[in-house]
Amino acid sequence: MAARRIDVREVPGDESPARWRKAAERLKAMERSLEAGDLDAALLDGVHAVIAAADALTIRHLGVVCASERHEDAAFVVEQVRVAPGLGEAARHLKRLLKSKGAIEYSSRYPRPEEARSLCEHARRFVEFVGKNLG
Repeated sequence: MAARRIDVREVPGDESPARWRKAAERLKAMERSLEAGDLDAALLDGVHAVIAAADALTIRHLGVVCASERHEDAAFVVEQVRVAPGLGEAARHLKRLLKSKGAIEYSSRYPRPEEARSLCEHARRFVEFVGKNLG
C-alpha cells in the first residue's frame, strides 16, 4: 500500500506565534460563548481554535501547514510531529472536532448542550497539548 500523501504548504517558522495567538483568542471566545449558552458560536470558535493551534504546532516543528481540501487531513500532519508523549491522544481530540466541522458550520442542526460541552472539551484538550509543545 502506498504511503498516504497529504498536501502541505511551507510556512516560515516565525508565523507560529501568530497562529498560536489566534488559537488562544478563539478558545477564549469559545469559553465565553459556552458560558452564555451560545452553543453554535462556541463550537465554531472551538473548531477555529483547534485549526489555528494545529497550524501553530506544525509550523513550529515541521515548517508546514496542511493545505488539503479536507480539514480532517490536518490531524495526519499533526501526527507527523514527534514532540512529546500524548500526541496520539491529542490527535484524537483534533480528529473528533474536525470530523464534526461540516455539521457544525454548514448544517441547520443545532447542537445539544451535552454534545457542545463534549466537543468544546476536545478543543480545550487539544489546544492545551499544543501550548505545552510549542517550545
